[in-house]
Amino acid sequence: MNFKAAYMVLIWLIQTNSISAENLLYFEQNDYVVKYHHIHVDFSDPGFVEFFELKNVKPNRTYKAFSARFHLLTDIEDNKNFKTNVKAFRLRTNSVEHLLFQFNIDVCQCLRKNTFGMGQVLSAGNITTCPIKKGYYYAKNFIMDDRRMPPHVPGGNYKILITLMKDKITLTITSLYIDVIYKLKH
Repeated sequence: MNFKAAYMVLIWLIQTNSISAENLLYFEQNDYVVKYHHIHVDFSDPGFVEFFELKNVKPNRTYKAFSARFHLLTDIEDNKNFKTNVKAFRLRTNSVEHLLFQFNIDVCQCLRKNTFGMGQVLSAGNITTCPIKKGYYYAKNFIMDDRRMPPHVPGGNYKILITLMKDKITLTITSLYIDVIYKLKH
């Protein structure tokens, strides 16, 4: 079975709940890099966060990073009530979006296991692993680790829609626009 076929079988297993995405939280790859274009908060529940700012920053001429700040009005418990739904849309040249994959993950496990390089946020500010108590939080100039992204993702332009939910109630929605660029093999 080739890599693309194996990848499609894996996505199908996750989407049909035959296997849990939480059991697949450890990714490692070195075949591609991710170029981050922009990120923005589409929605935040005012009962969950008082304000939520997430933006691209350029600390120097060589790399882009993210900065975040938010005032959390409720605790994020280390339990199964908080989920993050991730949808990856492949963008086409005619701007039609095609859903490539979707899955739910536990936000606390993502931080602990550094899934998608999200653990980098822990060393960039005052955000902690779960439980995260209500209060003011920030992270400055954090970079997600490309090596912690899933392997065999097809190259191209993507919109990643990240929805944080508690008990199936939407708390925040964030859009991230990226390019997946494969490294040249010698």
